[in-house]
Amino acid sequence: MQTIKIKIPTGYIIIEEKGAEEEYPGCYISFSKDTDSSNSDMIACVEYDTTMNDGTILTETYDTDHDEPNHIINWQTGADRLA
Repeated sequence: MQTIKIKIPTGYIIIEEKGAEEEYPGCYISFSKDTDSSNSDMIACVEYDTTMNDGTILTETYDTDHDEPNHIINWQTGADRLA
């Protein structure tokens, strides 16, 4: 799995590869105050929806300390599945 860490003034944005080609491929986007990704808080997940077979790309956003997304936005249409 590939990981990219980007230094910003308040810490690091961490981008990590996720999934497989047939199972929601995409990336996790997290924030950490240091370089340790295990101490990070997930901000978003961008993934290809393999269940739709129509090229749908989803962006899921997360609140601090929550495992479930607070928004799931279809990139092509802008529709929010949880609104």
